[in-house]
Amino acid sequence: MRYAYNLLVGDQRRSWRLLMRGSLPVLRFLALILIILAIARPQIGEARQIVESKGIDIAVALDISG
Repeated sequence: MRYAYNLLVGDQRRSWRLLMRGSLPVLRFLALILIILAIARPQIGEARQIVESKGIDIAVALDISG
């Protein structure tokens, strides 16, 4: 409801939606930064580990000469 004169209404508490509206761009920026960090997959520490594995190599040859 709109009033022409604010003193008639008095002080009203602002709802949580109005309070959060100003912080929406900040939350979006923070979410973007966290997504970028998750994609980058940062790893802490300098532990090195030697991994040995056994397997076979498979080569596929395709002869397309007429």
